[in-house]
Amino acid sequence: MHVSQPTTELDQPESDLTGTTGPTATAVREPGDQAMAAGADPVDRPWVRSLRSSLAVWVITHVAYFVLTFFAFFQSNRPVPKSVAKAFANWGNWDAEWFVWIANHGYTGYTGKSIDEERSAAFFPLYSLLIKIVSFVTVEPVVAAVLIAFSAQIGAFTVLHRLIEREFDRDSASRTLWYLVAFPTGFYLGLTYNASLFLLLVIGSMYLMRQGTWWAAGVLCALATATRSSAVLLAIPFLYEYLRRRNFRLRDIRADVCWIGLLPVGIVSYSIFCWFTFGDPLKFMHAQALWFRERDWPWIGIYQSFKILFTTPNILGNDVRNIIDLGSVLFVAVFLVLAFVGPWKYRRDQWMFPIFGVAAVLFVICFPSADVINRVPLLSAGRLCLEAFPAFMIMGRIGRNQTFDRAFCFIGVLVQGLWFTHFLLDHFIG
Repeated sequence: MHVSQPTTELDQPESDLTGTTGPTATAVREPGDQAMAAGADPVDRPWVRSLRSSLAVWVITHVAYFVLTFFAFFQSNRPVPKSVAKAFANWGNWDAEWFVWIANHGYTGYTGKSIDEERSAAFFPLYSLLIKIVSFVTVEPVVAAVLIAFSAQIGAFTVLHRLIEREFDRDSASRTLWYLVAFPTGFYLGLTYNASLFLLLVIGSMYLMRQGTWWAAGVLCALATATRSSAVLLAIPFLYEYLRRRNFRLRDIRADVCWIGLLPVGIVSYSIFCWFTFGDPLKFMHAQALWFRERDWPWIGIYQSFKILFTTPNILGNDVRNIIDLGSVLFVAVFLVLAFVGPWKYRRDQWMFPIFGVAAVLFVICFPSADVINRVPLLSAGRLCLEAFPAFMIMGRIGRNQTFDRAFCFIGVLVQGLWFTHFLLDHFIG
């Protein structure tokens, strides 16, 4: 297959390096679109092409998940489920159970105990609310959760593919989708978690920011902050991209910057709900302590993970989980560094992407787990690192190298198969 050469800043026209030249300039045509326009098919439908790529990834990965689901039970000492529904019920283990419970019963806690009522506040409401709404049609909330998660993943991958086509090229777009699902914790994007919904809203909002459609970007940001607290980080790329388009001149700011005011609507609305329900508008923050989360310096969780691995090794205990989470953080961090330096780096007018990626990783590692029993400081970091999707966009560019491409896919799929099997057997992976 012919593969195009990497594009560097020196290859770009000056307008691409500095962004637009005035406050009323429209979105810049990116290299990917320029390449496609050169030999464009008059009936070319880029969104249809992106949807097809997304569906292909979704179908192939879920066929593999189906196979692994049955394999997991046949190769374990556990009884084989008596029905297909029970076999696939394990796709909704751990946090996914909370989302369905909240959809069914509200914020009363998974077991109905007082402490669990408080712990439930840590789960933001949008995904559970959508489950409740869709369940009026499907009857079963679990079925609703599955449909929403599946649709969100296809939607997120479609928008991401189109975004990368515009920013880079078509081959990088396809590779990025495969690298996301081949990442060892990539299976969370295909299960009944809110990961895909959040990714859809984040990528969609950033796509609209690049288009300069500020009101729509603000709406998606508001929905994102009703899905996960880390969505407040979208304020950073919103402001950066807005100011970049105006050459960072304050006098060029217009009234449309006020659309950023929509961003906190989701989290403020949930805060008001917590005030009336729990008597504490910041209950969603305070509930994190019940999950052993605490705010700390970004290097503390990394240091503690290394310390546990080297001073009290326990390969049959939580060492594997520490390796998963620590390894994921370091792995993604490497590619975020390469987003700013090296032959695959983003152009300066694209810096909103790696800036958000860095902020997303910092958010994860600044809230380590203080659970002294399980001793996994970077708990769930392997899953949450998927939110730093700009790192995977850089991987999509580096994947032009066939050795890297094949090595990552082979190792990633192999490790993911092991972790997904453990997840199905009710072991906590992330």
